[in-house]
Amino acid sequence: MRKIYVDGFNFLASFIDIGGNFWHLDVMLKRTTEFCLICKRQNIFLKVFFDGGYQSSEAIDKYKTRCEKHIKNAERRIPYGAGALLGDCFTKNGVEVLYSLGDNDDIMAYYAYVDRAEIISRDKDFWRYIPALPGILKEFHLVNGRINFDK
Repeated sequence: MRKIYVDGFNFLASFIDIGGNFWHLDVMLKRTTEFCLICKRQNIFLKVFFDGGYQSSEAIDKYKTRCEKHIKNAERRIPYGAGALLGDCFTKNGVEVLYSLGDNDDIMAYYAYVDRAEIISRDKDFWRYIPALPGILKEFHLVNGRINFDK
């Protein structure tokens, strides 16, 4: 069985209804369910990881500035708390979801190393863990009921 550990926040946009009404949680659940079913059919075991709330003061300052800009310009494309909602969609599909208290790169890499799992993330930070990990994937595509991954 192929094991793939998903960097959850990196893929919010793949499951949420961006451009439409992102509060259509049924769309998020439908896309997550399709993803999980296809992975199961292809004998892929999933585990999803989300970063937690603890951050450095520098990261918090950047976050606050970005939030203020989003509010002032009405340009927030993903709702706050969407990570927890996406995590619930994966849980509803029988996928284990882990939340870390801080940045989860080291935690996710550790789990992947111990379990010999590949990581899928758009975050280039994971490249520092090669060659310890079996693989880093950067994207997925659902095509004709199958899932393909880009390395």
